[in-house]
Order: sequence, then C-alpha cells, then structure tokens
Amino acid sequence: MRRIALLASILIAISFISSLKAEEVIKDKSPDGKFALRMTHGEQGWNTEIIETATKKKVIDLENVAVSGDKDRIVWMSESSTRAIDTYGDEATLTWSRDSQRVAYYNLDRRDRTMSVYFRNGSSFEEVSLPEFP
Repeated sequence: MRRIALLASILIAISFISSLKAEEVIKDKSPDGKFALRMTHGEQGWNTEIIETATKKKVIDLENVAVSGDKDRIVWMSESSTRAIDTYGDEATLTWSRDSQRVAYYNLDRRDRTMSVYFRNGSSFEEVSLPEFP
C-alpha cells in the first residue's frame, strides 16, 4: 500500500513539473542583432513576441492567442496546439528591414493569414495600420 501511495505521489509530482515547462523558440534576429522573434507554448496557448536578444525582455506582444478573444484565433489555436513548436515556428516569421527599424510579422498557418507591420520607436515598436484590400 505504501509503495502504491509513493508511486502515485511521484507520478503526480512529475506530471506537475513537466506541465510547468514551456517550450520556447527564438529566431529571425534583426540585422543589428538586438531583437528577435520568440514563440512560446505553455498552458495558455501560443504566444509570439519581439524580444531584446541580450535580455530576452519582451518588447511587444505580437499575438497572444489564448487571451485575444478572437474566435478565429482560438479555433486555430485549438487545432494547432497539438503540433510541435518546430512546425508552428516554420510558419511564424519576422522579416526585417536592413536597418532594423521596420519589421513585418506574418503567420501563413492561419486561415486569415496574420500580417502586421511595426516601426521601431526607440527601444519599442509601434504597429502601423495597413490598408484594407478588397
């Protein structure tokens, strides 16, 4: 009986510890090397953000799928949450200007194809409104 209780306790502890571990991918560094795209997958879903590469500090949240409230994003997250982060990472991309002052974020894996453009303003980035296409 004690062995069963001990085994159950160990299994519970292991599952709790592994659930705390979030997967992380950092890629698409800016030409000046100061910024990059970070993607994480934790209990609340996928997050994509631009970070400072030296400190890993978040500069701007590009897409927080779990808390966006956007029905299309939530459906997409539920469909893709079982995929490996490497597969997800192939579709989410930053494309930088040569001077690292402008960046485009896009994700081809979504039905609506996420796309946004940001201009650097000091140590932060501001989203630029894109025109509506018919």
